[in-house]
Amino acid sequence: MQRANRCVLPVVYRITTQDLAMESDQSGDLATRRGVVIAIDGPSASGKGEIARRLASRLGFTHLDTGKLYRIFAAKFAAKYGESIARKEKVCISSEDERKMLDLLTDNSTALGTEEISKAASRIARIAVVRQALVGLQRQLILTSETGIIVDGRDIASVVYPNADVKIFITAQVSVRALRRYKQLTGRGNSCRSMYKTVLLGMLRRDINDSSRRVAPLTRVKDAFYLNTSNMDIEKTLLLLMKKIKTFL
Repeated sequence: MQRANRCVLPVVYRITTQDLAMESDQSGDLATRRGVVIAIDGPSASGKGEIARRLASRLGFTHLDTGKLYRIFAAKFAAKYGESIARKEKVCISSEDERKMLDLLTDNSTALGTEEISKAASRIARIAVVRQALVGLQRQLILTSETGIIVDGRDIASVVYPNADVKIFITAQVSVRALRRYKQLTGRGNSCRSMYKTVLLGMLRRDINDSSRRVAPLTRVKDAFYLNTSNMDIEKTLLLLMKKIKTFL
């Protein structure tokens, strides 16, 4: 049976984090899904994506990178739905486009990791009707996962799935995060003396935008395990988190 398009209608008031969280309560609870859900939140370049990917590999879980969904939408679908998408009366993501997005989630090319697409994704993420549509898709993937699932993003524990079994908030000093992103970019042949400063300033702006937006801002929930990785390598981080997660399995 073909699935109906995912349509999101606007409302006369601005959609808030509380509105999206209320939808989460109605979207399914621990009794309706099949496996453990681990939510990992954190700012840009905190390392949450790589950590989530490696944890999922070690645990045999599915990994869902929600930031990549926004980058995919910004890069491949935003133009299709119109430049004035923020003023549209509704956003309908067709079942065909949903399938295409899911296929692109497995694309590990560097094309979706450019600074231009990251900035576009940040702008897209502030549009309430787009966020509603993509949050709905994320919840569907969580609830239908055949295995446990690790989901990383900025609002997983606060909005997308507050009922997650394990909630983790990963961060690092902004200078450290900027250096990590700089190394990623220079590793792709984008070396430039002034690039680090540009990356740092861009990251500071991104942090402000992510934390201050009205729709699902970056936030650390009270019951999340907090981890600052400024002085930690990836292996030390993974060992610590594996120990923490195993207490829930």
